[in-house]
Amino acid sequence: DLSGAIFQKSVLNGAKFTKTQLANANFSKAEGITNEEIIAAEAFLCNTTMPDGTVKTVNCKNANLSNQDLSNQDLTNVPFDQANLTNTNLKTAKGINLESLIKQGAILCNTILPDGEKISKNCAPVDSN
Repeated sequence: DLSGAIFQKSVLNGAKFTKTQLANANFSKAEGITNEEIIAAEAFLCNTTMPDGTVKTVNCKNANLSNQDLSNQDLTNVPFDQANLTNTNLKTAKGINLESLIKQGAILCNTILPDGEKISKNCAPVDSN
């Protein structure tokens, strides 16, 4: 799991990311690897900044997207199975809705939905000790 890893301006010749969780990872201006190589590796790309600076969101299964801004993104056909969307902004995101997120078991706690509504559906219990 390399979620949130910073590869910005790194030299990644020969690096392999096969089926690796790369949610919120940043490959901006990385050398020795291309967008196509990362995509071909079937990595879990979710709010991932690619070497060319574009942001890809293709598969968010099991991704920790806490405190992330996914507003205005096209999330059509992106799976969010068991994704943690605590404090995540989905305002005006396209192709996603509350019913779909619930069905996929996403954690929705203080999450801003595409219509701007804030929801806290399945927050973790607060430890009172």
